[in-house]
Formats: sequence, structure tokens, C-alpha cells
Amino acid sequence: MQSLPNMRETSHLAGRYPAILCKTLQRGMNMQLVSVEMFFEKSTTIARKHID
Repeated sequence: MQSLPNMRETSHLAGRYPAILCKTLQRGMNMQLVSVEMFFEKSTTIARKHID
């Protein structure tokens, strides 16, 4: 009978962790997208300087 509370706790934790993981993944993806945009902006400005 002691296994039931443990199961409930683990399911509760399992329910909470994916949200945290999703948030961290979203933050990571946003950071990557921002860095990629910055990289493209820098590369385009360098290309423009070379063209000029």
C-alpha cells in the first residue's frame, strides 16, 4: 500500500518536469535564433563593406 503515494509523487514530478524542460528548451532555441540572426546581420554588413 506504500507504493501508491510514491507512484502519485513520481507522476506529479513527471507532470512538472516536462514544463520546465520545455521552457529551458524554448529559451535555448530563442538564444540560438538570436545568435543566428546576429551572425547573419554581421555577415551581411561585412559583405556590404566588401562590395563597397
